Amino acid sequence: MKALLFEKRVDQSLLKSGLTIPKSVQNTLLDVIGIRLSKGEKESIQVVVGENKYEAIITNVNFRESVTDREVVQIRYSEGSAICQELKRVFLKSMQYIASGQGNILSTEGKEYVEVYAIGEKTLEFKCYPDNSVKKEFLKYIGNKDSLAGYSRSYKLVLYKDFFSLMDDSGSASGYKVAEAFRNFYVD
Repeated sequence: MKALLFEKRVDQSLLKSGLTIPKSVQNTLLDVIGIRLSKGEKESIQVVVGENKYEAIITNVNFRESVTDREVVQIRYSEGSAICQELKRVFLKSMQYIASGQGNILSTEGKEYVEVYAIGEKTLEFKCYPDNSVKKEFLKYIGNKDSLAGYSRSYKLVLYKDFFSLMDDSGSASGYKVAEAFRNFYVD
């Protein structure tokens, strides 16, 4: 019963403390994961990021009537929590941008974001989309992955192609796998 609920651009709050659920999907989200919250109430939930499950709290913020009459529902976690550390690792580019003091959101529109899915009772999934624009642009530049026509005299482009093809979201690639792919290109 996996259901996309909303998207959220990566910002400082997502990387430090949680996120506010848009008013338009609050009731749907709570219904789908089987939670009822009155103002001031909170409940523990699971959030799946990649292959791992993390603890978080979903809360109906208890604002005084003089502050606001609307209901605000948030997913919260602490800055030192495991989920927070994982999001900082996945969204390294936004984390570095925010830490540099340049702003709260990576300036390039739509670069890093998370999709929030309901996947079960008291369980959400954050599907993360980090900025891989350098990798994508390079792979587009060198063309089809099965051919390096026009680049046959440059072993560097084969090496770069293999590195970028195998690179994960954090910008790392296994040296062994890169060397094996490089060798296989020339064997083929």
